[in-house]
Amino acid sequence: MMPTEAPLRYRIIIRGECGTVLRGILGDATIESRRGWTCVIATVGGEAGFYELLDRFQDLALPVV
Repeated sequence: MMPTEAPLRYRIIIRGECGTVLRGILGDATIESRRGWTCVIATVGGEAGFYELLDRFQDLALPVV
């Protein structure tokens, strides 16, 4: 069983081209924007970190696909 705080890597797709905005907020994530979508690849501290990341997207009203 994995510890809950082990770093995990996620690939999250967001509808819309918002790479410029996210680069300022998610400094260490890989961000690619094109053709109406943005891909964010981020390593976060466990499952709790994943939900914190999703909360940030929700705060910015970004639609996660």
